[in-house]
Amino acid sequence: MMEPGIAGGAAATNPAAGKQFDDAIIVRPATLDDAQDVAQILAEAFPSLYRSTFGKLKEARMVRLLTALYRAGTLSLEATRVAERSGGVIGLVVLHVGKSIGRGSAAHYWRVLRRELPWWRLPHAFFGGISVNAMLSKRIPAGPELVYIEALAVAAADRGAGIGTKLLEDAADWASRSRRRQLALHVLEANYGARRLYERTGFRQWHPRGQTRRSILVPFSTRPPGWSAILMLRKLHPSPR
Repeated sequence: MMEPGIAGGAAATNPAAGKQFDDAIIVRPATLDDAQDVAQILAEAFPSLYRSTFGKLKEARMVRLLTALYRAGTLSLEATRVAERSGGVIGLVVLHVGKSIGRGSAAHYWRVLRRELPWWRLPHAFFGGISVNAMLSKRIPAGPELVYIEALAVAAADRGAGIGTKLLEDAADWASRSRRRQLALHVLEANYGARRLYERTGFRQWHPRGQTRRSILVPFSTRPPGWSAILMLRKLHPSPR
């Protein structure tokens, strides 16, 4: 898990550069200043995942913990893109190009947890975080032409306004400018709304050789949720540098 690398650059041909949309929404690289906003959106969007990983924390404490992990470099913002409107972050997409969002050593991770959580919550959070990071890393497809979307999330107050579509458009543009031809993601089989969004933007179900649909059973939760995930792929056309 761990050492933050912050994407940067301003040139239009740089895949990390910010992109201005017509309705005053900018999609740009995340910076460390965005850590709390990113944590808030993720905690709000994926409560079951984070509670299974770290324990049954209230949302405010989960946000503080995730913020601390980002600021310590235990979670990386290196390939995270954020949608911003009027100076506020309203959505994000986390891209994977060979490095997991979790960085650094287990010892570093443990030290952050000790600062943020009471002692009785430490074992669950420590082993849960290590296990989920390893599980997610194992299930992510890899390849020199592939960009994988680890997470796509929009603030609750801004859902249904096309922000997710803009983030997917930016991810596809980023991947194309990085000379990559494929964009992939997992979606819960029961999440029909998300599946329709991905299909509208060119994703199709994908069965790469040696991989099958699998249930994600997050360890260390009282009632582990069975998540049957579908892997989807969108083929891209690389843009000129």
